[in-house]
Amino acid sequence: MSELELKLEEVKNLYNKLQFIEEDQEVSDVEKADVFTQNQRLSEQILTALNEVLSRDEKHLEALFWKVKIYNGPYFNDVSVMLETTEQILDWTEDREQKVEAYDWKAWIYSEKLEMKDRAIMALEDKLIEISQIQNKRPYQDTEFGETYYRLATIYEQLDKEEEAAAYYLLSHQHTPNHFYQSYYGGRLLLKLNRLDDAFLLLNAYHTYYPGEACIVFAKEIQLLYEAGKLEKHWNLFRLFFNIGMEFFSEFDAASVREWGQRFLPYIVAEVDRHPDNALAWRMYASHYLLIEKNSKKAYEGYSQYYHIVQEIRDSLASTYIMLCDKLKIPLDNFDYRMEFDGHNGYAIHLALLEKATDLSDRDERDKAIYFYELAAFYGKKAYTAFDAYFTHGIGAASNNNPHQFALLCNNLGVVIKTLMELKDAVDIDEAKFAIALHKRGYELSPFWENLSSGLALCSIIKDYKQFEVFSAQLLTYYEPYSINWFNVQYHQLKAFIDCDDLLRAEALYGELKEGFEQSGDEDEDKVSEMIDIALEFITFVRFERKDYHKAIELVNAFFEDSVYVRMQEEKAQLYWWYNLGWAYYKLGDLENAGRYFSQMNTQYGTSESYQSTLQDIPVEFDRQVDALKTTQIKEFYRKRQDKVFDFPITDKTKDHEGYLRQLIDRFVPQDEEEAEAWIEEQIHVQFIGKTQREAPDSQTADSIMDFYFSEQNVTIRFNLVEWEESKKGFLGWGTKTVKRSKMYVLFYHFKEEEEHTLPIDFDLESEFYQRKAQYLWNQWATNIVSVHEKGA
Repeated sequence: MSELELKLEEVKNLYNKLQFIEEDQEVSDVEKADVFTQNQRLSEQILTALNEVLSRDEKHLEALFWKVKIYNGPYFNDVSVMLETTEQILDWTEDREQKVEAYDWKAWIYSEKLEMKDRAIMALEDKLIEISQIQNKRPYQDTEFGETYYRLATIYEQLDKEEEAAAYYLLSHQHTPNHFYQSYYGGRLLLKLNRLDDAFLLLNAYHTYYPGEACIVFAKEIQLLYEAGKLEKHWNLFRLFFNIGMEFFSEFDAASVREWGQRFLPYIVAEVDRHPDNALAWRMYASHYLLIEKNSKKAYEGYSQYYHIVQEIRDSLASTYIMLCDKLKIPLDNFDYRMEFDGHNGYAIHLALLEKATDLSDRDERDKAIYFYELAAFYGKKAYTAFDAYFTHGIGAASNNNPHQFALLCNNLGVVIKTLMELKDAVDIDEAKFAIALHKRGYELSPFWENLSSGLALCSIIKDYKQFEVFSAQLLTYYEPYSINWFNVQYHQLKAFIDCDDLLRAEALYGELKEGFEQSGDEDEDKVSEMIDIALEFITFVRFERKDYHKAIELVNAFFEDSVYVRMQEEKAQLYWWYNLGWAYYKLGDLENAGRYFSQMNTQYGTSESYQSTLQDIPVEFDRQVDALKTTQIKEFYRKRQDKVFDFPITDKTKDHEGYLRQLIDRFVPQDEEEAEAWIEEQIHVQFIGKTQREAPDSQTADSIMDFYFSEQNVTIRFNLVEWEESKKGFLGWGTKTVKRSKMYVLFYHFKEEEEHTLPIDFDLESEFYQRKAQYLWNQWATNIVSVHEKGA
């Protein structure tokens, strides 16, 4: 930064320390004196700094604007200096946007400081001329036109020139339909002037963008018009009043929303009978039956009539109609009307469908979730087209002028595209690239971190490492260095370098992170753990992918020896230190050292459930203790004694017996193993057998087994989980879908020496003695597995 830029940065920082006391703010005289003294000191420092800048460059425009602000501050208050400075800016600048800002100040000074409304109007008219001369900046122009017309409206209203004020309110609405004050006060003024259709434009915009209790005020004003019979040809206003009343029915002397609806239903029904082409009446008819009477069929009838009349899709009603059709199992084949919505309404449709899809996905209704995600993508792309046309080419309604909403759409639409690829288990490269471009565009429009994070995930999927770096660099600026989220971004950045086999950049990043974190002196356990994960990722890359075993030994020793990592995360550090040394020496053929480190792992952590996946990765020749470890785990699980053993009646089909049995088998038999067994008592042996497909012709069925063998009685009690798939026809016989089924069977085998084959006895046919025995076992083991999951063990 130059010396002048540093001075202006100092001005900004000092200005932010000024305290502005509002008139209605309760402050003691002593506090006022203290604030005055502080403001005086700060203001004088600011003015000194500004004079220093202006002494070197009297036409420095940023300094001049700061001069206007400080002379409108809590200490300096000189209107003549403010006006003189704004005139200097207007004389010296050729930049139209700076002229717009200067005219803004000039108009405000005349209107608010000097009460010279005619001069303020002239300044605002000059501002309008400057705005009109700006090229290729439609969003900026709409914003400035909207605000300027609004200010002209308020001034004319203060001068009791209501017709002129109303005209400017409408002009403001054309450019800024989401303007908070313009839509509220302008709409009410237009109501007062009996310009009802114009009033609807503004009041409906207010209700759309700012729904809440403030709407009650103008709804009651509309109510008076309704009661006076003035809304017969203004069903738009009547519908607005009706909708507000549904939300705040008690404000209109209705005991319930149903009473509110019944109050107007005869009038609405009579209207659709008299004038069946009244689209708004049909829409109100449908809303009443959907939201008040909860009659989906009549609601569908009303909405269908509405769309048949208007022949176009305009707003968020589309998502309501789509979900209503889904509920009634009515296809959308005829819902192919012309789409005439802006980005704002398109986003609302997209968001409602996305929420529905997400809910279905959370409930594991995959096929239906895909259907709604695809609809969300379709309408999201339509909304994107509307927003893009506005921001890129200046085409379309001013209601598109919402960069933050556009950015939200970019993020949501990108996430939908990624989710669809995940649900379909298929990567569409073109769609993924489009989604990445969406996230990039979204961040440029309104910089919030979600677009960066979502973009990173997609870059990883299609291995676009160049864009990955761009997103990473930006995302890191949102997090404190060495925070958990910061580490997470760095971890994925390192993985990106590793995925493209860039050893030099991966090593440079690893070294930078290691050195920086260790110099920080931070001993937060979670952060230490994150740094260990990063180190292990890089060291594994060197050892496993690059096969540089000597370097891996050097790196792992350098990282863990006499370090904060061992002090703060001893278990994790020691385990992975030995693990990497063991594997490096094993690959070098040094089996003695390899065995020493693998043996230490088994001895130290063999009974720990947290590290079993790592211990299972030990080479087979060093894994002599695996069977013993598995036996220990089963015995420890069996010996858990809960405070209360719950009852899981085997014959009660409402219990999730299949889920509990699956959890038990999965606990002791991982997917890459076949079985596990142990003698849990001198006379009782338990065996777990993992999921095994049956042979043809029953190859669609699989068995998973938990057997208890009682040696004294020579009897086995088997808990057999049978899983299969079956096809189910869709609605009206169209299409099929695959449904997964499962059932637990309890079987008894009574072995006899003279019999070569023993047939099982079903639970219902077994003796009461063995039924009770099986029930006792099931209660104990099911209680234990439920307890383990509740405790997160």
